[in-house]
Amino acid sequence: MADIHEVHTSESGSGVASGMVLGIVLVVLILAVAAFAFFGGAFRPATNTVTPSGGSTNVQVNPPANPPKVEVNPPAPQAPAPQLPAQPGPAQSGPAQSGPSQSGPSQPAPNKP
Repeated sequence: MADIHEVHTSESGSGVASGMVLGIVLVVLILAVAAFAFFGGAFRPATNTVTPSGGSTNVQVNPPANPPKVEVNPPAPQAPAPQLPAQPGPAQSGPAQSGPSQSGPSQPAPNKP
């Protein structure tokens, strides 16, 4: 008789792929911190070593030959445009009508004898 050996394997770990993902995330995080330290000025001194008033500065500016004309009193404003008189709208003393709306002034109905 032959002896049969059964081997059962189970994966209890997270595998190789999760280790690679964790390594990539750590490398990106380290690169981000290094870039922030390099470009963000983490290793620079907090105070400025060069003082702006340390040396003598000589600035020579030539004034314009013809200075611009400045009007202190602006011209008088023009008269406003005339406004049209407001037309009173039609008075409604009854229930609201559901017919078409009229945009012009309404005329009263003729009286029947």
